[in-house]
Amino acid sequence: MEEDELKQVFDKILRESHFTEKRIDATNEDLELLRTEARRNKDSELYKNLFTRIGKNPRYKYFARPDDYNITTATLSSIIQVSINDEDRGFVPFFIVDNLNNFIGFISYIPDDSNPRIIREIKAFNFSEKPSITMAKDVLNLIDDLINEYDEVHWSALYGNTAVRSYNRYLQKKGLEGYIVYRNPPDDTNLKEYDQIYYSIMKK
Repeated sequence: MEEDELKQVFDKILRESHFTEKRIDATNEDLELLRTEARRNKDSELYKNLFTRIGKNPRYKYFARPDDYNITTATLSSIIQVSINDEDRGFVPFFIVDNLNNFIGFISYIPDDSNPRIIREIKAFNFSEKPSITMAKDVLNLIDDLINEYDEVHWSALYGNTAVRSYNRYLQKKGLEGYIVYRNPPDDTNLKEYDQIYYSIMKK
C-alpha cells in the first residue's frame, strides 16, 4: 500500500474512533461537570490533576505565574476557573473533548496586554494519566491558527513534557518555512525535568 493510501486509512480510523476529538469553548458548566467527574474517584489522576495545590507539585508550576495566582493555594481547577471568568485579562480558554464528550485536556491562550497582535502565552494541560500525543497535536493546531491571525506567538513547556520533542520539530519546520523562531534555552544541556523552556514564532 502506498504512503498516501496508508495515511488515508489512518485518518479514517482516527475519524471513526474514540481518538477523534475537538476543541470547545470552556464554560463554567463544563468545568463543574469535570469537577464532578473527578470527585467520583479521589484516587484518580484526574482528581489529583485538578485539586493538587500548585505549590506542592513541580509538575504544575509552569501553569501559574506568581502575579496571576497565589501559588500556595491555587489548583489547576481554580486556574481554569480564572481563565474562564477573567475576561479583563483576555484569557481564551478551551476544553479538549473526544467524540463521547469525555474531557481530555485544557488549553488557554492569552493576548499581550500592551500589543493585541501578540499571544504572550499558551497554557495546555492533559487530564490523562499518560502523556498525550493528541494534546501536543492540539496545541500545535492552535499555534497554527494563531500565527495566521497574530504577529507573534509565545508559549512554554516543562522540559520533562513529552510534547517538547514535538514542539522542537515544529519550530524547526517553521524556521524552514521562513518564520523567525526562538527557543530558550536553545539546547538541552543541563536541563532538568521541571525546567521551563520558552518558545516563540514571529512573522518576518
